[in-house]
Amino acid sequence: MKLHSIRISNFQSFGAEPIELTLENITYLIGPNGSGKTAALQALCRLFAFDPSLRRIQRSDFHVPHDEQEAPEERQLWIEADFVFPELEGEEDNSSVAPHFSHMRLDDPDGIPRVRYRLSATMGLDGDIDEAFVYVLEVGPDGSPINPETVPRSDRNHIQVHYLPARRDPTDHIAYGTSALLGRLLRAVNWENEREKVKGFTDQISESLAANSSVNAFSSHLKKIWGTLHKGSYFTDPKITFVASEIEALLRHLSVSFSPGHDDNLVDFSRLSDGQKSMLYLSLVLSSQAVGRAVLAGEDDSFDPEKLRPPVFTLIALEEPENSLSPHYLGRIVNALNSMTSNEDAQALVATHAPSMLRRVDPEHIRYLRLTETRQSRIKKIQLPAKTDEAHKFVREAVQAFPEIYFSRLIVLGEGDSEEIVLPRLFQAKGAPVDESAVTIAPLGGRHV
Repeated sequence: MKLHSIRISNFQSFGAEPIELTLENITYLIGPNGSGKTAALQALCRLFAFDPSLRRIQRSDFHVPHDEQEAPEERQLWIEADFVFPELEGEEDNSSVAPHFSHMRLDDPDGIPRVRYRLSATMGLDGDIDEAFVYVLEVGPDGSPINPETVPRSDRNHIQVHYLPARRDPTDHIAYGTSALLGRLLRAVNWENEREKVKGFTDQISESLAANSSVNAFSSHLKKIWGTLHKGSYFTDPKITFVASEIEALLRHLSVSFSPGHDDNLVDFSRLSDGQKSMLYLSLVLSSQAVGRAVLAGEDDSFDPEKLRPPVFTLIALEEPENSLSPHYLGRIVNALNSMTSNEDAQALVATHAPSMLRRVDPEHIRYLRLTETRQSRIKKIQLPAKTDEAHKFVREAVQAFPEIYFSRLIVLGEGDSEEIVLPRLFQAKGAPVDESAVTIAPLGGRHV
């Protein structure tokens, strides 16, 4: 199962004309600040985010044209996602086909089956928002859906998007809540074998603490005064207890600690640096995805599949991984994402400004975003000269050796170091400094010149 493309209309910086974003196993979004990279990631979140709060359409999601003079009576937006199933070309069993089989469609007899989701929303002048999330089974001549079918919540949860924003704090996911990654896993664990043991241990702890003379003295006063105030056959004997006997109550105090530390044997995750918290956040997401994959494949029976309900497809939307991380960590992150997406149940979408992250990336996996003169986002693929063209080796060598080219307005391909010294001074003399004018000078060396 693969997310082939998404189409966006009237969402944030995307205008009324539908814009299509095609995806690879790992797709990299680049472009100037404010060009729509975050908007593309959030469009996916509105469809399938793991966090329910990220699924809600907000008033600010509706695109407002830059030349609008008067607000319309109703604003509309829609987002579509096309999933294809290349695994159907083989004979192996997989977990992604069954949940989507009844909604698959063929665009042509020899094509690959696909499933299309559509999220549409309208907002009136009073700010009330109506949403609809449907399967697109048929389309009209203009591409609009015909006889759509509402997507049940259980079907929607088969796909999960994990959005990792530019500032990644794992605190919300290290908790026992249903919307926390760690909490969701622990709630699906079968604790029956440990429940009685835990209750016995907690009862011993409570009895030991309650045996303290000071605690006994306070308890006796509390019981005496309570008896003068409360009359009845129930709730007559108050006691001070220290540990809840239910295992769920203990799990609410969970945390992630690291050892060894500089002063303590265990160091809580809250003391990690921003960069280390960022890596912990990504580690939690990748670990959760790995557990879900093992449960679906029947390789791990320690979790209850009915409680865990792992997704059959996971997409990681990672924003600016270079934040708070030194450059050599970026290669490790890319390797981890490559390992995750090597299977047919996961993809990744990365928005970045870091040239060092693009050094080993095929140009075909990069999407360039920019704003038009009407302040609307556009998406383009990186077009290289044909391999039969002499220019192909020059351009490909240049972009892989100097990824800064992707972010430049003017590129000068030179031969050696002398161009790097002389040309910037010539631009400076002409009143166009290379940094202020977004000019990149790429010396290719003598291999191709």
